[in-house]
Formats: sequence, structure tokens, C-alpha cells
Amino acid sequence: MSHPNGPRTGRPPVLAPRGMVSTPHYLASASGLEALRRGGSAVDAAIAANATLCVVYPHMAGLGGDGFWLIAGPGTGGVQALEASGPAAQMATRDYYRKHGCTGQIPARGPLAALTVPGAVDGWRVAHERHGRLPWASLFADAIEYARNGIAITRSLADWIAADESILRQYPETARIFLPEGQALREGARLVQAELAHTLEQLAASGARGLL
Repeated sequence: MSHPNGPRTGRPPVLAPRGMVSTPHYLASASGLEALRRGGSAVDAAIAANATLCVVYPHMAGLGGDGFWLIAGPGTGGVQALEASGPAAQMATRDYYRKHGCTGQIPARGPLAALTVPGAVDGWRVAHERHGRLPWASLFADAIEYARNGIAITRSLADWIAADESILRQYPETARIFLPEGQALREGARLVQAELAHTLEQLAASGARGLL
């Protein structure tokens, strides 16, 4: 729509002279914003937000993923790129897959589908060592809280659970979390991930390499 002051969009522009955090889930955005309010850097905010996303947005984010960073600002000397995608697993050879009955292609799901070592968490470590201001452990407080005590299922997550219900049922531990009592969690239901809370507590206390 035309306008004398420029084009209008569906949403009004957001102006934030002291910092802004944008993620696909409001709780993750709040975690990042809280890090900024405590005097953290943009890297601190990104780690806090990403950690919370692993809990509240598990269909699109997780500790077993990768990370790709572009970092710019005072003291960076320009734009820094950080590729946090892990190397290929040493045992992921053709012979290994043949021994496990994979002759046509590598499985798309399950433990045998892993082609690389997850790099996201170690990417957090490298970025924090370079540009973090807040204590490492403090960045995971929200994520631990949400994993231990639960969060309300969003429409996006509910739709994903329903769409992939048959896949989730193939793995007992996954089904226990997302299909309690054999039923898919629906929008507004409470999702509790106690084991993920424990892992995040280890990560906060021992650092990224403490998970090895």
C-alpha cells in the first residue's frame, strides 16, 4: 500500500535503539532480551535465546544441531564468521553402514542418520569465549526452567507432533515425551522434558566440552 512516508507493511516497524532480539518463539526472545538487560553482549543474547529454543521449539532447534554465525560490532575487526558444523563422524564409513544393513542410502531418521558430529553447542562456546560478557552458566537458566517445569505447546509444535506422530511412535523415549499416554500433545498442553533439563544443567555447570 502506498503512503507519503513510504510503503506500509502488515505490521508496524519496531524501533529499539538499545537492542533487539527476534526469534520464532516469544520465550526465546525474552531470554535473549533478559541477557541484554543484564549487560550481556549480542552473543550472550543469542546463546540464551538459542538454548531456550532447544526447549520450546524442538521441532526446529536442538542441542544436536549445527550453528552458523556472523558477528559484527566494536572489537570484532569487521564481520567474523563462525561455522559450527561438526566434522564427519570417524565411524561413518561405507563399511559401517553396510554392516548395519544400509545398502541403498543412509537412513533419514534415527541414530544412523547422523552424518556429522553436532557443532551447535561448541559454537556457543567459541562465540562466548570471544565475545561473551555474562557468566556461561547464567545463559541457560531460562532453558533449564522451561525444560524442567514445562511449557505450553504452541500451534506450530502441535502441528508438527500431529504430522510426525507415526515417526515419533517408532522411538519409545521420544513417544514418552511427545505422545504421553499414547496421545499427541495438542496446543496448550504442557510439555515437560526432564532429561533435557538435566543435560542443560550439565552444560551450564561443566561447559560445552563437559558433554563429551
